[in-house]
Amino acid sequence: MGAVIASATVFVSTLASSTDSGTTRIPDPDTVSPGFAGFLAVFAVAVVTVLLIRSMTKHMRKVKFLAEERDRRELEDALKDDSAQLPGQR
Repeated sequence: MGAVIASATVFVSTLASSTDSGTTRIPDPDTVSPGFAGFLAVFAVAVVTVLLIRSMTKHMRKVKFLAEERDRRELEDALKDDSAQLPGQR
């Protein structure tokens, strides 16, 4: 463990001493791009978004159908109760 820490310390100190602290290098904006990894990340987010939207749409249709079915059953039950309670009918 001590050897790993010592080698890491030497590496960091060598790296720190090799950089010129007086100048800051700014990459050319025309040559810097996210590359293939950036494309894959954006593409993955887009695919996941489309799949989530499809899933949400399916669930919303199911909820709407179940609510309409419940309302229809409640209406039928109310009509049955009203017809059973009409005066003059036994």
